[in-house]
Amino acid sequence: MVPSISTWAGLSSMTRTRRRNIWKRSTKANAASRICRPLMNPEKQGIFVMLNGRCLLESRAKISIHDRGFLYGDGFFETILCVDGRPRFLRDHEARLLSSCLEFGINLPDAVHFDDAIEKLTAANGLTTGPARIKIIVTRGKGLAGPGIGFPAAGTPTVLVTAVPYRAPAENLYGKGIGMAVFPQAHSGPLARHKSLNYLFSLAARQYAAEKKAYEALLCDPQGMVLECSAANIYARKGTVVSLPPADAPYLHGVMEKQILKILEEAGYRVSRTYFRPESILSADEVFISNALIGALPVADIDGKPCGPFREVSSLIRRKLEET
Repeated sequence: MVPSISTWAGLSSMTRTRRRNIWKRSTKANAASRICRPLMNPEKQGIFVMLNGRCLLESRAKISIHDRGFLYGDGFFETILCVDGRPRFLRDHEARLLSSCLEFGINLPDAVHFDDAIEKLTAANGLTTGPARIKIIVTRGKGLAGPGIGFPAAGTPTVLVTAVPYRAPAENLYGKGIGMAVFPQAHSGPLARHKSLNYLFSLAARQYAAEKKAYEALLCDPQGMVLECSAANIYARKGTVVSLPPADAPYLHGVMEKQILKILEEAGYRVSRTYFRPESILSADEVFISNALIGALPVADIDGKPCGPFREVSSLIRRKLEET
């Protein structure tokens, strides 16, 4: 098991009441500032965002140069699919965000929900029909830690919510599958289990994949075992057994992973939590990746070597997700 940051960094927890009080102070704004009026010409005017509880045009949203998210990537984010104004699996996203914030001592209250912000933003930005991409970003806010740059005393977090149109992968990719490239740098450490604003490793992996003319990058641990992709989880099916990395492996457990495991169980597939190497999944009947936006997307090749041609499970998952 990867030790939690709070275990080896000795973070002190704060009471729920104190977190709630800090949050209330941070979100004080007059009622008018929270009303997002639909834009007449969004292409010229820009879009609305929700910053610290205030609904603003993006051109008027200002974040301090002393914000630790800007200075150090000190924060976390969630990316959520919204369909016809309805965010998918929002509570799971909120729970993961809260868990990371609590582990690193960022003062997000236990009962925080983003339904209202998402409803206002999708309406104001003309996104009540069709797919939209919602992003929630939480940083530690402003402040330095005395003479060093460690975690400062509890302060007010910065919370930004955005809503923009989303374009799904081309439909033919769900049939023919995507290409992947194995990223040569090892992926490990406790941050791997969090959706952190420290995102350079994933960006570098994605850039590597693009240079290799691949859709995604496959990330492995120092021993060469598969963990995940730069922005997705990975699964390999052989017969009725679907394999994915162990639950305690250092990778980000996607919100979609939970839904997929439920679908597999209901369909009679057996899930195997085990380590495997990139070359071993080439003989699988089916390989696919998942995240909150794409659902389940099949893999056609890894480093130019073909994977199993079947789409049985990925098609099933996609169909079931559309029904929810």
